[in-house]
Amino acid sequence: MSKLFNHFIDGRKQEGTDRFAVINPATGDIFGEAARGTQDDIDNAVDVARKTFRASTWRDLDGRLRGNLLRQIGRMIRKHAKRLASMEVTDAGKTVGDAEAEIELAAQIWDYYGDLTQTAVGTINAVPAPDQFDFTLRQPIGVIGIIIPWNFPFVLTALKLAPALAAGNTTVLKPAEDTPTTASLLGEIFYEADLPSGVVNIVLGLGDEAGAALAKHQGIDKLVFTGSTDVGSKVMTAAAKNITDVTLELGGKSANIIFADANREQALASASFGCLLHNGQNCAAGTRLLVEEKIYESFLNELSDRFEKVRVGDPTKIATHLGPIINSKQLQRIESYVEIGKGEGAEL
Repeated sequence: MSKLFNHFIDGRKQEGTDRFAVINPATGDIFGEAARGTQDDIDNAVDVARKTFRASTWRDLDGRLRGNLLRQIGRMIRKHAKRLASMEVTDAGKTVGDAEAEIELAAQIWDYYGDLTQTAVGTINAVPAPDQFDFTLRQPIGVIGIIIPWNFPFVLTALKLAPALAAGNTTVLKPAEDTPTTASLLGEIFYEADLPSGVVNIVLGLGDEAGAALAKHQGIDKLVFTGSTDVGSKVMTAAAKNITDVTLELGGKSANIIFADANREQALASASFGCLLHNGQNCAAGTRLLVEEKIYESFLNELSDRFEKVRVGDPTKIATHLGPIINSKQLQRIESYVEIGKGEGAEL
């Protein structure tokens, strides 16, 4: 029987009216079904988030109490760490080691922003007048829409959600369609941690349906998107029609620069890690390697030797270094890059 992954709106699970298949990239098998969010689901989630924000219970809650709740979420994540890591392996294709490390990192992020709720409240500044002073007061924005990609789903969810909640905002989260499972479980964790209903609302679904509906929604005060540059441009265009404040974290081209006097072992380790982390499926992947000419040949030979030792295989096995590519579309894109490289003289 397939596992069912649901929305989390107003503090409870919601199945939605339709579903889509969740596929294990390592096997190609369908291992579950997720609720397929619609415009109505997004409208409902935004409406709940807006009403919760206006009620002011969350935004006016003492920062220490908000911090306690965020740290409680961190504790609940550690409690469910094995289950969460297993889900990351199954739907994102991460290796066991990477998945376990990322779940712990996510818990640390919740802890970190839980601590900040007691300090990030404002500043008082001196002015050149004896009977005056100047102060700033940080206040929540309102309802924040958050769209997360598939490459680091649980960590990036923490990086976007935790600071938004720490500041007193309410949120609507739309995880990637390839990796909806840990977001669905996160709703259960919020319930277990006694997070007030309506503060976080999670709508699963497809990018061009639920994601597009959230990006263009008039009811959000800010939109946060992490993903490709192409989609980021579309998201910004959609949000601009409502003059919605947007924060984008998009793709990059990261270069490793290796000089002759660099620590050779450290340089080799960094170059291989930067290139191969999660199969290179990340915006900070070391996609360019610039090596000083006099060590060029020897460095590439040693790096090639390291690549020969990389073990590709079943991501559930501890000995595996690299698991699968997330989906067939990404695989085809990578294969096209390989052909371009071969055409420019690259050797496999």
